[in-house]
Parts: sequence; C-alpha cells; structure tokens
Amino acid sequence: MLAYKVFEGESGGKVKITGCLAHARRRFVLALYLLNVKGLSDDAISELPEVKAIELIGKIYKEESLLKDLDAASRKEKRQGMVKKAVDSFFDYIRTIDTEDPSISNRLKDAVSYALNQEKYLRRFLDDGSIPLDNLLREKYSQRSPRQTQLAVLQYSRRSRGLHGLLLDSRNCKTEWGSSLLLS
Repeated sequence: MLAYKVFEGESGGKVKITGCLAHARRRFVLALYLLNVKGLSDDAISELPEVKAIELIGKIYKEESLLKDLDAASRKEKRQGMVKKAVDSFFDYIRTIDTEDPSISNRLKDAVSYALNQEKYLRRFLDDGSIPLDNLLREKYSQRSPRQTQLAVLQYSRRSRGLHGLLLDSRNCKTEWGSSLLLS
C-alpha cells in the first residue's frame, strides 16, 4: 500500500488510490464460509454479523447498479443519496462489531479490520462518478494476454471517458504502456 500512496502523491493528482468493495466483501464471505452453521435456524443465520455485513454490501451494489447508465457527473450526484446512505450503514454496522470479543472468529476480525482500515479508499468512489466501487473489471482483464488487456481497457476507457480509477500494473501486462497511459 505504501508504494501506491507514494505513486498517488507523485502523480500530481492524476492517480487516486481506490478501494475495492469486492475485496472487502470476500473477507466477510470467507468468515461466514468457515463458520459451522449446522443446526442453526435461518433466523439465527441471518443474525450473524458476517451475514449482516454481506447483506449491507449487497445493498451498496444494488443502489450502485441503478446508476450504471449515467454519465460520471450524474452518477456522482446520485451517489450522494442512496448509495452513500448504504455505505454509511455498512460502516456504521461494522463499527458495532466488538473485535475484542473472543467469541468472534479471527476471519471476522480480519474482515472488519480490513474494511475499517480501507474505509477512506472504499469511500472514494462516492466523490468521483468515474471511479467504480470495485476493481472486478480490472481483475477480469488481468486474466487475458497483455495485448487483449490493452485493447479491452482502451475500449472500456473510450466508452466511459476515463479509466474509472483502474490502476493497471504494467508488470502484469509485461509492457510499459500502463505507466504512460495512467499518467497522460
């Protein structure tokens, strides 16, 4: 993370570190997956903090999905309503989870700690309509060849009028185009 902070600082504001809500969600899903819920009723399961956190993140995605066809300026404006309320609800809830409680799993402690430590970056998408709430698109394209990744990201960039905060690691692409593309 330190390298990203330095990169952000030296870019003159052209690069922003953003969080990935999908990464935060994965930690809560893993914490839930590792629980033994055998014998618990559906009501008891729905009261688990892992389930509540996952549901609150789901509400963020649901609200954001309603904005997918808007331009960046309109998306930014609309995010300040229901999307921000959903994000606030998520962080308000996870702050109530007592990570010192010995009855909660280390995985849940990790999920809560990660989300709270990344809160500033996980909220960044709210203030810029061109930043996505996760980097799943970048992950999808990182599985491709370097040339396929270049073409896909450039196509996405043209379609959306910006890189949407995607930070491409030129080492993954084994080219140097990522650096110059990000800073141009």
